[in-house]
Amino acid sequence: MLSGNPLPVDQLLTLTSSKLPEDKREAIYGRGWLLTHYLMSDPERQKQLGAYIAAMNRGESLEKAALAFGDLKELGKALDKYLRSTRLTAKRIPASALATAPVTLRKLTPGEVATMAVRVQSRAGVDAEEAKQVVLDARKAAAPYPSDPGAQEALAEAEYDAGHYALALAAADRAIAAAPKRTEALLYRAMAKFALAEEGDGKPEDWVAVRRAIVAENQADPEDPRALILFYRSYFSAGEPPTKNAKLGLARAYDIALFDLGLRMNAATMFLNDGNRAEAREALRLVAFHPHGGGMGAQARAMIAAIDRGDPPAKVFAARATDQQEDESEKTKEPAD
Repeated sequence: MLSGNPLPVDQLLTLTSSKLPEDKREAIYGRGWLLTHYLMSDPERQKQLGAYIAAMNRGESLEKAALAFGDLKELGKALDKYLRSTRLTAKRIPASALATAPVTLRKLTPGEVATMAVRVQSRAGVDAEEAKQVVLDARKAAAPYPSDPGAQEALAEAEYDAGHYALALAAADRAIAAAPKRTEALLYRAMAKFALAEEGDGKPEDWVAVRRAIVAENQADPEDPRALILFYRSYFSAGEPPTKNAKLGLARAYDIALFDLGLRMNAATMFLNDGNRAEAREALRLVAFHPHGGGMGAQARAMIAAIDRGDPPAKVFAARATDQQEDESEKTKEPAD
C-alpha cells in the first residue's frame, strides 16, 4: 500500500475488476482493506458506507451508489492521510465472545493414510491429463484396503475424475458397504450413477435409480447443497420438467451455498421461469457486483437491467446471452480476469 500502484478511490468504488487495468487489479485487496478500515473508523463515514451498500442492494449502478461518499477526490485525500498516520483504529475481540462448536478428533485409518496424497490432489482439482496419473496412484494406494471406507472413497473420487464412472461406482459401493453413512461415498455413488445414466439410453428406471442414490446422500447430510443441485439437474438430463420438490431443493442449495456464483445464476433462471422476479433479482445482485464476477458478473448486470425495465423472461435471458457473446469477444482483446 505504501509503495505499490495506488488505485484511486473513484476507480475502486465504481469499476468492476474486469474493467480495471491489469496492473491495478492487484491493488484492490490492499486499497480495499484500507478504505474499509478507514470508513469503519469514523462514525460519519460508517453511515456513508451503509448508504453505499444499501444503494448496491437496490441494484443501483456503482457510479450512483458512490455518490453516498460525496466528493470522491476528498475521500481519496482523506484515505491517503489515513494511510500515512502513525496509528490505526483497532478493536479487541476476546475469545470468550466467539461461539465455537465442539471439535472431535480421531486417528486416520491405515487406508486413509495410504490414500491421503491422492485425496489431496483430487480435492485440489485435476485436469484430464492429471486425472489419468492420479487414478493410477489411487488404485495402487487403495488396493491393499478394499474394505477401508476412506481408501475406497478416495479411489471413487479419482476414478470419477478420470471418467471411469463404473469403476467409481464400484469403489463408492465398497466404501458404503463398510460405512453406510459415509456422505462423500454416497455422493460419488450418486454422481457416478448420474454420469452412467447420461452416457446410456437414459431409461426412466435409470433416472429413478439415480434419484434414489441422491436422496440417500441427502438423508445422510441434508445440508450438502451438491445433492440438491444434482437432484434438480437430473430432471433436465432426463428430459423431464423439474418437480416442485426439485425446485425447492435447488432453492435450498442456493440458501446454503450463497457464495456459489454459478448456482446463483441457475437459481435466478429458475426463479424467473416461475415468475419470481424479485427473488431472481436478489440472486443476481451479488454476482453482478462480485469483484471476481468477470463475464458472469456482466451477464448478471444485464439481466438485472432487463428485469428493472420490466422485460419478460425471454428478453431477460436474451440480455444474458447477448452480454455473454460480447464478453467472449472482449476476451480476445484482453487477458481474462
